[in-house]
Amino acid sequence: MKRFQMKKLAVSTIVAATMFAATSGAQAAGSATANFNVNINLTPACGVSTAAGSVDFVYSGMQTSPATATGTTIGIKCTTNLPYSVSLATAPGYGYGPITDQATGLDYTLTLNGTGADLTGQTGNGAEQVVNIDGSMAADQAGTCPTAAACDNLTSTNRQQTLTIAY
Repeated sequence: MKRFQMKKLAVSTIVAATMFAATSGAQAAGSATANFNVNINLTPACGVSTAAGSVDFVYSGMQTSPATATGTTIGIKCTTNLPYSVSLATAPGYGYGPITDQATGLDYTLTLNGTGADLTGQTGNGAEQVVNIDGSMAADQAGTCPTAAACDNLTSTNRQQTLTIAY
């Protein structure tokens, strides 16, 4: 009898495994779908994408020709189609000029993309847009230097200028 029960158990196991294999590979009888929304709230903005360097003048007291500064560029990125403007600070001793450097006593002017005015009517395109900042210094300036050696404006309180992006 044991032998008969073992055969019966073996046959039952084979039948169950075959049925499981047949049903596990079967396709579903139907499907269902659901629609949903993806909501996006974009806050348009501008930012500086490339940090500024410096505008560098080299000048000799009472120089007979104007000096042109080696300029710098600032990269700006704005949301596509966002209107913006670019300006230099307009506080006393800052902006386009003439600006009198407080340490050297030399006057200079700055330009944005070749003009001494704000850049208005700009439109963001999502890519970096470059602003060139250059400077010039009139001839025949004496300047102020406390020693007979060359001096610089590292201690000047109006040495750092500010570029503003308004959007």
